[in-house]
Amino acid sequence: NHGPSQYNLGCCFLREESLKYRIPEVIGLFQKSAENGYDLAIHGISKCYELGLGVEKDLDKAIEWGEKAAQKAAAIKHCFVGDDSGEKLRSSNETTIFYEVGKLYTNETENGKMLDAERARYWLSKAAENGQQMAAMMLKFAPMWDGQ
Repeated sequence: NHGPSQYNLGCCFLREESLKYRIPEVIGLFQKSAENGYDLAIHGISKCYELGLGVEKDLDKAIEWGEKAAQKAAAIKHCFVGDDSGEKLRSSNETTIFYEVGKLYTNETENGKMLDAERARYWLSKAAENGQQMAAMMLKFAPMWDGQ
């Protein structure tokens, strides 16, 4: 029942070629990890739905889980006090989550518009505030935002 361990095991299944047959178990491990409070696992579930790993590809579910992960990461960030290595790692994880959920919202609908430009800007801005350079570049790329 250790969230980070469950998440890491799921990641091993995704990375190791000889364990690819266990991909259907990944979503279950990520869900157990998320139930044990590990926000990277919530993000992992989002990525599984985005890419169709162990589940059917579903952008709506990817966004739903991505929002959960980002909101949890944003809430936890305010609880940290001090300057230790754990806080820096958490900040790096948060930045990744913020960036990834922001990217999800930039997917285009059938009419060529972003799924949600306002939510995309919100999460990309959070990532950029934490030093995520790609998020900062996306926010400054005017053609991406024209007509949104």
